[in-house]
Amino acid sequence: MISCSNLLTNKYILVLLIMLGLMAGFFYSYSVSVMPGLNHAQPQVAIAAMQSLNITIRNPTFFLTIPVGLVGALLLWRNHQKRASIWLALASLIYLFGAVIPTGMINVPMNDALGIQSVPTDFAATSDLWWSYAPTWTFWNTFRTMTTMLALLICACAISQLQASPERVS
Repeated sequence: MISCSNLLTNKYILVLLIMLGLMAGFFYSYSVSVMPGLNHAQPQVAIAAMQSLNITIRNPTFFLTIPVGLVGALLLWRNHQKRASIWLALASLIYLFGAVIPTGMINVPMNDALGIQSVPTDFAATSDLWWSYAPTWTFWNTFRTMTTMLALLICACAISQLQASPERVS
């Protein structure tokens, strides 16, 4: 019989896999859809739209992903699934350093700086403001996309490791 702690651990891993998938898709959609769409709009429209998006964008799923992964890694370690535990901890750390920290240090400050700007009425000034923001923001968002996809892949490796090793029973 599979122990209750193994079932709990498996749920943590599944939740982490889903959360990483959601975040990777979220970042990806901005890089390939939202930002290119805003880049085709008039700069004053793009700035106003991005300001509006940034008001509602902060989401707890983004921050809960790390503790879910680390708790799952600890549970795996306690259940003597050390290789899977290491994979899961690695996925969580890659997400932390590749998505959460760049968000807090780069994307959010850029969003906040854009948010306090009044949209210039002069087309050239508006265009300069947008094009000083969008390429850098999109680069770092694409970086977050790629690192979150890597964390997702590594989380899948943890699941694969569990499938390859016999389950512990109580």
